[in-house]
Amino acid sequence: MEHKAALIVLERPWGYETSPNNKASVLPFFQGLQQLNGNFGLFHTHFYDKQSFEIALDEMLALEYDTFYLYIACHGFGRTLDALHLTSLLREINQQAKKKNIVGVVLGSCLLGENIQEFLDYSENSNIVWKVGFKCVINWLEGTFLAIKTFDTLMNAQHARLNNRDYILKKFALAYKDYRLDAALGKDRDDQPVPFEDSLTVVVQPRGKGKRAQDMSNNLFSMLSANISEL
Repeated sequence: MEHKAALIVLERPWGYETSPNNKASVLPFFQGLQQLNGNFGLFHTHFYDKQSFEIALDEMLALEYDTFYLYIACHGFGRTLDALHLTSLLREINQQAKKKNIVGVVLGSCLLGENIQEFLDYSENSNIVWKVGFKCVINWLEGTFLAIKTFDTLMNAQHARLNNRDYILKKFALAYKDYRLDAALGKDRDDQPVPFEDSLTVVVQPRGKGKRAQDMSNNLFSMLSANISEL
């Protein structure tokens, strides 16, 4: 087996409001990331509803890889991802992560990061180390770029150090060090700008007995404001 880690992109078609021919896809951006470093396997498939998501995830996780990372690319708003409810999605990922080594998850839908408690609850008792979601309405391209930055850095974390919460936070700080904290990343429900420092939920659950999932967003942005980005 050439690669030990697999990045799985589960994408729902974006619709004609996103692109005139409904052909917009995040896949070329992730193919570019793979071509840059080439140290992971990349797999992409579509889903349409709860049943097709569960089938797609199950089939992708049957691949013979040691470690998995997930990117869920889909329109969303608050607690829904088009035809799929957030709780159903997080529960399915959590159940799979009890059996498979799913290290990191990025949810690329608007406002899902508002649901911090669900992010925490559906990380517990699983192999998930970190999870990221947007707390704002974000432009399609901006959201894709941030996901690329996240995976580019976090997939290169040393697995032996995934038991260290500070180490994981410093990897996130390294991924996001080029973002201005006061610059708008997206908008809120009232169409008002949301600065980067208020735009993300980052949940971290280090490896090790007794270590729990925690919302580390404020800690991360404090670290960024202090310019702590080098390991």
